[in-house]
Amino acid sequence: MRSDVDALKGGPRFRAFVFDLDGTLVDSRPAIEKAAQIAIARVAPSYSGRCVTAAIGPPIREMFGAVLETVDPALLDALVAAFRETYDSDVCRETAAYPGVPQLLARIAASGASSFVLTNKPYAPTWLILSSLDLESHLREIVTPDSAPEPFISKTKALAALLERHGFAAVSAVMVGDSADDAAAAEACGVVFAAALYGYGDLKTDVSAKKWLGIEKPTDMLPFLG
Repeated sequence: MRSDVDALKGGPRFRAFVFDLDGTLVDSRPAIEKAAQIAIARVAPSYSGRCVTAAIGPPIREMFGAVLETVDPALLDALVAAFRETYDSDVCRETAAYPGVPQLLARIAASGASSFVLTNKPYAPTWLILSSLDLESHLREIVTPDSAPEPFISKTKALAALLERHGFAAVSAVMVGDSADDAAAAEACGVVFAAALYGYGDLKTDVSAKKWLGIEKPTDMLPFLG
């Protein structure tokens, strides 16, 4: 456990734990890589074999654009459609929770606090992943870009709306994530940001320079239960 976690013991106790999904609660890299390779082989076989794992994080369209080094809209549309057909219907189930995640979410629920998932992933695969892992019963709400009548345009907007909808003050909430957009949302909304240093985002160099809580594993959040 990092010293910055130890330093905050006896300090804040949160009532709302807002978690990113990929790279925070679950390791989705193998499933995303598998579905991406199927899509590439189907749509752009000349690019077969290009690993996408290092590019995982941004939306799928951006991931394909970076890996294939293309901005061709027709090609990217086709790749995204092929990926979604494979990943959203079945392959997404081949996703594992990080060690300790089921226990963490259960402990949060048992304490009377609330857990939320806030992700850029569409609702259908998000629900399939969480339900396959028996995690959804511990969550108060799952927020995705398409989970509301008006899709959120950023995690900042989504987090602000979530806090207002459920009546949580910023000081009672923590955003747990592994990417820059998670950190930006937390900062904009005035909530503590817990950087998941085990995830996909390269946050290790930033955590010491910013007022972030750095965690090496999901259960490092346990000391902050209210």
